[in-house]
Amino acid sequence: MNRWISKVVTVASVVGALAVGAGGVALADPQGEGEHGGHPRRHPEGLVHAALGLGSIRAEQRAELEQLAAARKAAHGPVRQANAVVLTRLAHQVEQDHIDRAGLADSLGAEQTAAGVARNVEVNTLVRLHLVLSAAQRNELVDGLEARLPPDGPRRTELESFRGETFDAGAMVKAHVPGEHAIAMAERRVPGMTPQQRAELAGQLRERAARDARD
Repeated sequence: MNRWISKVVTVASVVGALAVGAGGVALADPQGEGEHGGHPRRHPEGLVHAALGLGSIRAEQRAELEQLAAARKAAHGPVRQANAVVLTRLAHQVEQDHIDRAGLADSLGAEQTAAGVARNVEVNTLVRLHLVLSAAQRNELVDGLEARLPPDGPRRTELESFRGETFDAGAMVKAHVPGEHAIAMAERRVPGMTPQQRAELAGQLRERAARDARD
């Protein structure tokens, strides 16, 4: 597969940015997922998952964190289901060599709505996580995550705010709509593709859609 075709498929394949904050939400998954669309299923619990790995977590804290992780996973299911519809329709347009946003508007709108709901869950997750952890645990969590980030990475500022007694969870979370990235990439690339390349890309999009539909 050509490198730029692979990039199209990669972008279409996901949300999520981060799980609560980018890539689906930037701070939720500080490790990020590149340009995969941010599906939280890649790093299902983001910050919650990292917090569960802390040695200082007590049994009652663990139980609440596991509930947060389950609620977050459930909230992103509709996003993946909606994205599967967008990718399936986009695959047909790729084959026809005609990307028509108007023809994708209803399915993309459904995905945007689902992503908005998931964002609200992400915000609530961060707020609750901040309350559940002690100040020492928050510092331990941030220290561990920052150790894996680039020295000048923009997410350091977001992570640092999590240490304090108060922070703006809403400012740390962005709704992530994978379908938007897939459509934009197709609009740029498909016009220059050969029929064989379009067929290959359409197949990859349908494969991604099938995986999302099963999740």
